[in-house]
Amino acid sequence: MRRLFGKFILAFWLAFAAISLTVAGTAWLIRHEHAQWLEASRPPPPIGEPIAALIEAGQLDSVRILLSAQSSHRGPHWRVLDQRGMLLAGPSGERTVRREQSVTDRQGHRYRLQWLAPVDNGEPHPPGPPPAPWLMIVIALLASLSFSAGLAWYMVGPVRVLRQALRAVSSGQLDTRIGDRMGRRRDELADLAADFDAMATQLERQMSAQQRLLHDVSHELRSPLARLQAAIGLIRQNPARLTDTLARIERETQRLDVLVDEVLTLARLEGRVRQPATTVDLIELLTQIVDDAEFEAQATGCTIRLDAPGEFVLTCQATLLYRCFENVIRNAVKFSPAGATIEVSAWRADGGLHVSVRDHGPGVTRDDLAAIFEPFYRTSARTEDGYGLGLAIARRAIESHGGQIAARLPDDGGLLIELSLPGGA
Repeated sequence: MRRLFGKFILAFWLAFAAISLTVAGTAWLIRHEHAQWLEASRPPPPIGEPIAALIEAGQLDSVRILLSAQSSHRGPHWRVLDQRGMLLAGPSGERTVRREQSVTDRQGHRYRLQWLAPVDNGEPHPPGPPPAPWLMIVIALLASLSFSAGLAWYMVGPVRVLRQALRAVSSGQLDTRIGDRMGRRRDELADLAADFDAMATQLERQMSAQQRLLHDVSHELRSPLARLQAAIGLIRQNPARLTDTLARIERETQRLDVLVDEVLTLARLEGRVRQPATTVDLIELLTQIVDDAEFEAQATGCTIRLDAPGEFVLTCQATLLYRCFENVIRNAVKFSPAGATIEVSAWRADGGLHVSVRDHGPGVTRDDLAAIFEPFYRTSARTEDGYGLGLAIARRAIESHGGQIAARLPDDGGLLIELSLPGGA
């Protein structure tokens, strides 16, 4: 049974069944195993008074006829003895006397009227009285307690494991997992363990990404800062070159500004910081980005061909999607040879928007197709300036809207970036 609700119902039902079976079993034991004791413990039947009345009236023959009918059942029986102990009516032989009374007839003769215990025919039966009622109550309580203890252990065990895991994670052990310790459970507690493992995995991934990001940022900042220090040193050594050195310092400062801006954008995406949503036409947004990129492409004689008919209106974080499309298109312009054509296409399919950006540059190796979307990753084939953050930002921006991005290598060279965005993003 999968759900805890059903398991609780089953446990309480089993506890109730155990109590009921205990009561029923005790009743059966008393009735069948202690039958002789029950019969012996019963008070004398009402027939004793008529027998005494017949004896007082001197009707011994009637007493004999009445008591002769006792031979058809096991007992208990009645019998009549005279004052000397001679049998006058009823069963003979050694019998246990449960009760005896003296009766005197009209002539003054005294008789002994005895009520006898049932005949012991050799059948096995436990001696003595049946169990006391309090014992039955104790047995029922113990049965109920055993089921309650089993249910408590079944519930508390996983909770204790989860508590220990939470303490381990809070102390920095992000590799803690508890799914395997749930055994074959398939209930809500097992689901909770799976959710904990997913949370711990995500925390571990984010902490690792944060540490890697800090390492990469410090590495990327080291080069421009070193060049700035070198420029300052040149000014001190040769003040005559102040103008050229200031221009160099300005360029390095701009590079640092771009780096910091991209790092902040990536950090916000990694931290899932949501920006206000706006309703925009993504086809129109894509057209604006292509128009802006045309100026950059003209410097190398490249052209951008856009094929994006119709419209695709979506409520989204427009700033992020703008940054996503812009990074992909500008990346294609940057790595295209002089005079090349960059092809940008957009179309609706399956209720969503699909965008492809194709360049005819050097491309990448197949091993780099997935790695180019990692922060600060730069391939040896694409050696232009940059920090390797553009495609990383694009991937996180599109994924934050439930979309996907992938890279392919066309047969005739270059690189093809494909993006898909669902309509309900």
